[in-house]
Amino acid sequence: MDEPGSFDWSQSSPADRALLFRACQGIFNKSRTQRDVIERALGETVNEKYADNLRRGINSRKHAAKLFDYLRQHDPAAADQLIRNLNPGSRSPWDAFYRKYRVDNRFALALHVDHASPLYLEPPGVRRLASDDRFYLQLDSDIEGYAVGLWRWGLRWYGLGLGIGPTPVIRGRQWITRDNPVQDPLMLEIFGGPVRTGEVHPITFSGKVRYPDFVVIVADGPTTERLMQAGLGINLPVRERHLDTFPTVLETSKGPWFIAWISPDFYPRASWFDPGERSKKQP
Repeated sequence: MDEPGSFDWSQSSPADRALLFRACQGIFNKSRTQRDVIERALGETVNEKYADNLRRGINSRKHAAKLFDYLRQHDPAAADQLIRNLNPGSRSPWDAFYRKYRVDNRFALALHVDHASPLYLEPPGVRRLASDDRFYLQLDSDIEGYAVGLWRWGLRWYGLGLGIGPTPVIRGRQWITRDNPVQDPLMLEIFGGPVRTGEVHPITFSGKVRYPDFVVIVADGPTTERLMQAGLGINLPVRERHLDTFPTVLETSKGPWFIAWISPDFYPRASWFDPGERSKKQP
């Protein structure tokens, strides 16, 4: 199966559609009225009572499918969670595996400030970031080996640009390195910055903020090569059937491995407090 997280809205119940309404609260809160969001999603005018009916799941299945497509575009994390609630069995082998084995004390985030060299931080480093902050991704490894990375947005996983091929990893703290991305405009836009510092831009090339999970798998050379050969292309979507081979690759590895994971919280700059205050509150 190539397309993750599908749900057949043509067979949905009123209870399913009521869950859809609750999942849309995030995008409703960012708009003037719920009706504005609904009309943009449907491409048509609705009456004053439509939102109340939607709250109870009293709307057409065709409209539910359109509203869900709009939700997936504007709040992929909420769409992801909704699919899991509607269809708990939809979790893929890779998704279940990485959630079981991921460790959350191997990464720290450091802010990019005036092109200064970042300092090593204790995990989790910076806890929250404004939506236009650039930051560095620091790994603390207890094994030597190589690293390959992924980032998730909504229901899709993409290869994380750590370098050309698996990236060498030593024991201890280090910046996740990569080669100069100047020759790759997409890489430069999403993961641009000083060479070999691992600077990350949270703004996508379409101007929207990502809310990603970052995952880096550290293992021996042969294992990471097998992961790369399974379809892990830099900044390209990874097909679900390829991701689902990752558990087998890791479980049959002859050397140690681990899955480091972090999910930063991003907030619009307008809702953030003064930068001076932010620096006081960060560890």
